[in-house]
Amino acid sequence: MHIYNLPFPIRDYVNDCKLILDSNGRVIMGMIDVAKEKKLLDATRTGIYIQQAIYQGFGCNIPYITWDIWVKMNKEFNGLAGLIEDYRIGGKNREKIMKFLKQNVIQYDDKKEKKIIEAIKSLPVMKIDVRAKNFDS
Repeated sequence: MHIYNLPFPIRDYVNDCKLILDSNGRVIMGMIDVAKEKKLLDATRTGIYIQQAIYQGFGCNIPYITWDIWVKMNKEFNGLAGLIEDYRIGGKNREKIMKFLKQNVIQYDDKKEKKIIEAIKSLPVMKIDVRAKNFDS
């Protein structure tokens, strides 16, 4: 439904989804904390990946980006995380990103560019430091 922007079948379904999405951040953070205390690296990383996927799922509604553009962006810029990180640090692909948008977004103008860039900048980036200290197995 999200991909095709279809309306949800039941009004309560929307409220229930919002409630679940509001609560899952706390549940996953709890899982990550427990996994860290138990020194379970794989479970900690999995929790972080799940959290990142959920938060990036919120932001995947980048204005003016259709599914076919999204697929091209993932191939061109090493996925959403690569795109966000590279844009934020002012990386080598910044001009390439702008050129890509101009070529692929229909009726591209400054207003659309501003909305797209704001959406990209608002997405969270999580980094994992896997250098462990005293991980006793």
